[in-house]
Formats: sequence, structure tokens, C-alpha cells
Amino acid sequence: MRQTFILDASYDSETSVTGIGIVIHETDNPKKNKNGIIIDEISEAYTGIDAGQGETLAIYRAFEIASERGYRNIRTISDYNYLRKALKKSSESGEGYDRTGLHGEIVRMSKTFEKVEFGYKHRRKNQMAHNLARNAVNQIKPVFREDLVRKSN
Repeated sequence: MRQTFILDASYDSETSVTGIGIVIHETDNPKKNKNGIIIDEISEAYTGIDAGQGETLAIYRAFEIASERGYRNIRTISDYNYLRKALKKSSESGEGYDRTGLHGEIVRMSKTFEKVEFGYKHRRKNQMAHNLARNAVNQIKPVFREDLVRKSN
């Protein structure tokens, strides 16, 4: 069984709120490149996160959620291709384990799963996760997690 986390982030500079949106799919045929059925949709809002860290935060939260739910084979899909490539390279080469911040945390967490993939989805096709992230910014009371703020700086 594989779970796919399609995610996006949004930042409101007026309120300094970061919203993340995550759509979780599940498939019993992980060899095919299909996402499977939607099993959950998540919107979360945070304060204290730097403007450029939203997408990284979304991937970190996807890993936290996967770990909490006992998922072992996961794929994250993001429209931030540069970040995806950097995480994939760090995870495969093992070069990012000593990095600080959310990037380093993600690379270290990736080794706790049986299989991790970092995929890309074009921004115009990522509307469901994008809308969840925008709704989080505009409609959800943001939370402050000191552990995430320390990791994002």
C-alpha cells in the first residue's frame, strides 16, 4: 500500500500566516504511477514560519502525518520543483543528514520509511491542494508551534 501526499502552501504577507494544503491518496498498486483514491484532505495554518518555508513545512507535515498514521511507503507531490529535486538528491545521496532546518529534518525522517518518493505536479494541475492552502490562510485560526519555528529558521 502506498500513500501519496499532494501538497501546496500559501503565505499571506499582511497577516504573516502560512497555510498548507495536503490531499492524501491511497493505492494498493504502488507500482503504477496512479495516486489512488482520496482518503483525506488537510488544511492547516501557522504563524512564525518564514515566507519561503511554506512548501518545505508542508512536506515536513506530510512526513509527520505519515509517521503518526503508520504509513511505510509514501510519495509527496509538490509544484515546487527546485525543492523536490533538492530533497530527492539529499535523500538518495545521504548528503543532507547534517543540515539544519526543515530540509535536514525531512531528509532524516525519510529514512524512517520503507520507501519515499518526491514527485512533481505542475502548479496549474495542483488546484485541490492549493485551494486547501488558501482556505487555511483565510479561514483557519493559525497555530504557533515553537518546534516548527525553530526548525524553519
